[in-house]
Amino acid sequence: MATDSAYGPGKLVERLPVTSGAVAGMVTHFAGLVATYVLLVADSEFEFGVSRAQGVGTVDEVGWLFFSAHFARIERRPSFGDVGGAGTERLNLVAETATGLPDPVFYAVPVALLIAGGVVVSMRELWESSTKAHALAGATVAVGYFPLAAIGVLLFETRVGVGDAAFTQSPELSSTLLLVGLAYPLCFGGLGGLLAAQLRG
Repeated sequence: MATDSAYGPGKLVERLPVTSGAVAGMVTHFAGLVATYVLLVADSEFEFGVSRAQGVGTVDEVGWLFFSAHFARIERRPSFGDVGGAGTERLNLVAETATGLPDPVFYAVPVALLIAGGVVVSMRELWESSTKAHALAGATVAVGYFPLAAIGVLLFETRVGVGDAAFTQSPELSSTLLLVGLAYPLCFGGLGGLLAAQLRG
């Protein structure tokens, strides 16, 4: 049975299923947004549009909560030229949003989906049999997950009115790229690869 030592470290990297990982990462990211939306719709205490008079739409609300579920911070900063604005705030909206569902349910969404994505990539790609190779294959979901995390910083940016002050609210760049783009997909995608290795025995 072939192992990664038969190819050497360089060959192992060359044989990683980057394309499959990229597709799985993008699908997983979109699935996370959809799952978050479904949870919010099903939540008896959450109501979309409560902040819409302040300029916040459904897409932004879902995006902020999904990114917050990765522990990325949502940044609210005074809009340019607004002298009435306070200083910049950094929030975790899962912790601060009133919902009927327990917070861990939202935190579990990206974890469960990324593990599933890592399993799918590793189970479909039969190029290598070692545990290390499966973990690396699962971690390739980051290739598709990272760009969408970066795009989300811009996509989920909007102007928010709070009283007489105006703010711009969006996912914070550094924590989004580090946690949403890298740490979560590498860690939990890799964990999915390890699980796939165990399932394949």
